[in-house]
Amino acid sequence: MDYKEQDGLKRYRVEISDTVLKKLADIELYIAENYSKISAKNKVTEIFDALSGLEIFPHGGFSVDERFGVRLDDTWETRGVPLKKDYLALYLIDENNSVVVVTDLFSTKSDYIKALKKD
Repeated sequence: MDYKEQDGLKRYRVEISDTVLKKLADIELYIAENYSKISAKNKVTEIFDALSGLEIFPHGGFSVDERFGVRLDDTWETRGVPLKKDYLALYLIDENNSVVVVTDLFSTKSDYIKALKKD
C-alpha cells in the first residue's frame, strides 16, 4: 500500500491544489499589505499546519455533500474542515492511494454556501 504507518496510525499524503495555493498567496498578500509581513507569514503557516492534520485524521471533517445538499465531485465525497475560525478547507479522500487532496479554501466570512450551490 502507498501510505506510511507510524505508531499504528495510517498516514495519508496531503496534496494542495493549485486553486488553494493561489488563495493562500492572495491571503498572504492581503495580510502583508494591510497588516504586516510577519502576520501574513504566520497566518499562512497556521493554515498549512492545520491542513497537515489531515495526514492522520482525514475523516475528522464533515461531509460537504450531505451538509449542503450538493455533490461537488462525481467520484469522491467532498469533505470540509474548519481551520480555526477563519477558513473552511474542502478536500477529497482517495482511500486506494491514501491521498487527501485539498481542493478549495474559503473564508468563513464569505458566502461559501452560495458559491458551492452555484455549480
